[in-house]
Amino acid sequence: MADPQHALKLWLSQKLEVHGAITAAAEATGMSKDQLGRSKETEADDPKKRRRLQPHEIEALARHFNELPPGFEGMTNWLPDGRAASRQNGEPLSSGKTFSTFDPDQPDVIEDEGMTHGSETGLRGVPDGASPQLDVTAGMGAGGITVVSEGVRGKSGMTFAAEDISDYWRVPPVILASMGNVKPTDITFVPCQGDSMSPTLLEGDVVVVDTRHRWPSPDGLYALTDPFGGIIVKRLHVTDAGTDEDRVVMVVSDNAKHETRKVTINDLRIVGRVLRKFGIVG
Repeated sequence: MADPQHALKLWLSQKLEVHGAITAAAEATGMSKDQLGRSKETEADDPKKRRRLQPHEIEALARHFNELPPGFEGMTNWLPDGRAASRQNGEPLSSGKTFSTFDPDQPDVIEDEGMTHGSETGLRGVPDGASPQLDVTAGMGAGGITVVSEGVRGKSGMTFAAEDISDYWRVPPVILASMGNVKPTDITFVPCQGDSMSPTLLEGDVVVVDTRHRWPSPDGLYALTDPFGGIIVKRLHVTDAGTDEDRVVMVVSDNAKHETRKVTINDLRIVGRVLRKFGIVG
């Protein structure tokens, strides 16, 4: 299976080719030279020689090199002046122009700033007090394609580019309170399809995901990205096997017809914990 971070690692490898670059990057990002070396490795047969870049590390590297890596072109707020100062493939990076309305009956208004929705960056282009619905199905084995930008785990929810948001929800305060007094900026709504989480989740259900909660504790339902960039919902169970850095996690489908997988915690990209579902009554 192809490494979903392949393009990102090629970008990092190119940046670290310059003499002294790895030392400077280590000092600027807080990563060790060994971590940087393994993070850019794409072909090593030994998995211990490869390493997946974490979201906060990607942001730190983008700030250090003053260039947005592949797949993160919309995160212009990572750069000092809010704009992409470098070019990729000989062309300027995307300006990040996005639509400011989701109303199909109203003309689209294009803004220069990218639309975002997150506790850290605030609201742009989404009504106050609203939560986004991703334009991707929580495929539970199938998954659509989306580009998800990270927030700060435990502090702020994920931030999604405009092209990844299909609509928004206004949740009554009493419902937000019942979910632990979450803020609208803490949650996102993800439609589901497929049968691998049946009978817990059925096709047509919509799950509410707390995007601040991106560590699999306690055990329960979590939204994850799959190797193809889609979003899936699975039940996670942390085992005692492995160390803190490579703890083994059971990725469980509630439908017994689908296999349970074992992965290390570093191989998981958790979007957030599932808090509620809006389901079909029948």
